[in-house]
Amino acid sequence: MGASLGEVVESLRRSTVQVKVHPNGGGSGVIWSDDGLIVTNSHVVEAAAKWDPVMVEFSNGHRVTARIVKRDRYRDLAILQMDASDLPPGGLPARLGDSRHLRVGEFVIAVGSPLGFTGAVSSGVVHRMDGFSEQPWVISQLRLAPGNSGGPLANAQGQVIGINTLIVDGLAFAIPTHAIAEVMNTSGSVRAA
Repeated sequence: MGASLGEVVESLRRSTVQVKVHPNGGGSGVIWSDDGLIVTNSHVVEAAAKWDPVMVEFSNGHRVTARIVKRDRYRDLAILQMDASDLPPGGLPARLGDSRHLRVGEFVIAVGSPLGFTGAVSSGVVHRMDGFSEQPWVISQLRLAPGNSGGPLANAQGQVIGINTLIVDGLAFAIPTHAIAEVMNTSGSVRAA
């Protein structure tokens, strides 16, 4: 028997962090792996220089610092690294899904820190699977607000299938996991344009 929606949401909340670069700036991030990698948007950490620590707050209020190890401004992705031993009890890496298996009309869930409210949840459906540029997008009909950027977009099973990035005419745009995998597998800093 599958997990209830409440269990799926609670698991996603434990995989989502709030990313803070200064008192009034930041967004959300996703614990990507148990070795301390966190994925967020490049624009979330824009105000931080590569050598500046970024504050990461977990759903239980535990705070640690992380450093930016990779940024791709073109795809609006940033990879942060924290010490793996800093992962608090209850914090867990996201379960990753394959965004290429999504279909229009599929139920999706977003978790983030809109306006500083940690662990806020929104739900909707996939609207389209393309975009307005050569970059791939998962476009959903769900309500997001500033602070959701960098947080997970997940399917009904709680598998992360994208990173929420922007809102255009009321539609939420997320970077699909297969595009994130390309950035993660590129050595060094990637396209900084």
